[in-house]
Amino acid sequence: MRDKNKGIANVSIIVPRGSPDEVVKKACEHIESRLEEYRNLVIVTAFEENPERPVYKLGMPGNRWRLLRNKVKNIRTFEPIHLVLDELRYQHFLGMNSLREGTEILDEWFGNTLEGIALARSIWEADVDHEWVMHPYVFASDMIVSLEISLTKRKAKSSQYRQYVQGLLGLARQRVPDAKNIWIELSFRDTVETLARLNWSKELPYVEYKDELIGKSRIEKPSVWG
Repeated sequence: MRDKNKGIANVSIIVPRGSPDEVVKKACEHIESRLEEYRNLVIVTAFEENPERPVYKLGMPGNRWRLLRNKVKNIRTFEPIHLVLDELRYQHFLGMNSLREGTEILDEWFGNTLEGIALARSIWEADVDHEWVMHPYVFASDMIVSLEISLTKRKAKSSQYRQYVQGLLGLARQRVPDAKNIWIELSFRDTVETLARLNWSKELPYVEYKDELIGKSRIEKPSVWG
């Protein structure tokens, strides 16, 4: 995503598997140097190459790094953000099967931390009839809170996606008030098809949002999202 009018560039690159941090940092800095014309904010996310599953998305397991340069606030950071593969995390039908069989759903199916589990369970239980939410999973670390929500069906309007995502963002900020970055991604059932996504950060002067019913990502002020 690049917006010269707003002076914002958010780009991704792929680096060879096994690349050390210093090599990735140099690659990100090289890309950053080519984006000097963007006066406010530059973000370069590097994904480690994954030939077996070449799906490069923020919520997917794997190694990635982020270089952030906020020129307005004079902030420049580079940090690894790695998500470990957890088999239970991707058993999307487990919840529905447990409901049918009357068995208990393991905490690990909901998240990797106590905060994440509690947040995901509240999302699951809020869908009282289990009509929409197929699998809510929350990955939490010092750097990010990533909400990965598999939905059983699509919503008819962009405004419906937006309203739902806005509610998830508010809930995440309430439950994890120290979160520095919140990623929300809605997927269709057990596929990698993205229905809607949002990136929010305390360090950024904007929120990035997109859903399947609008043409491209939208850059909006954080105040619009509450």
